Amino acid sequence: MSFDYHVDRHESLPILIAAIGSQWGNHSMTNLFNDCLDACQGDEQRFIRINDFSQAQMSLTDIIMLVQMLSTNHVPGSYLDTNFDDVLVGTDAWVYVARDRISKHLGRHVALFPTQDAALRYAINQLTRGAHTDPARV
Repeated sequence: MSFDYHVDRHESLPILIAAIGSQWGNHSMTNLFNDCLDACQGDEQRFIRINDFSQAQMSLTDIIMLVQMLSTNHVPGSYLDTNFDDVLVGTDAWVYVARDRISKHLGRHVALFPTQDAALRYAINQLTRGAHTDPARV
């Protein structure tokens, strides 16, 4: 199965946007995480990563298996990597489940927004306030 995604780094802020397309797979998620790490290479600061799932087609079972795989294997660059402050974008029920499971595993709230623009405004606000270095506890 092919996997369509792209990772873009904000031109002046420590923000990554990882937009996930309609096709995905666990093996391809590792490629996405590696691309996120590559985009931050040489930069010591923490990044806010906006994960846009608005086009992705996943089931609740898919997301439960993905989070379980990530927590078991400790995949570098994944949603459970504390070098990133993750923000999720999407409106499907499975995105809420993913947010809840990731938040529980990390012990901190992971923000969720319906649009990438809203998530970007939030990320910029967090950086302006210096809040992304001290995440809120769940």
